[in-house]
Amino acid sequence: MNQFFQVEGEEKIFAIGDCCNVQEQKMSAMAKFQASHVIQNIINHNLKKDMKPYTPHGPLMVVPIGP
Repeated sequence: MNQFFQVEGEEKIFAIGDCCNVQEQKMSAMAKFQASHVIQNIINHNLKKDMKPYTPHGPLMVVPIGP
């Protein structure tokens, strides 16, 4: 996978979440950030605009509260 979440050697295949090699925590919240980024890059790719490289987010802590 490259910095735009494209699978190596494939221009139109993107990967996010557990199947990608981004150096950040494997959490569903991170996949949400990745998905938003990939959506914009797919739009840019289809419009022949420059795609933006992904920058991993800092540490995230999720604390469940309630029953």
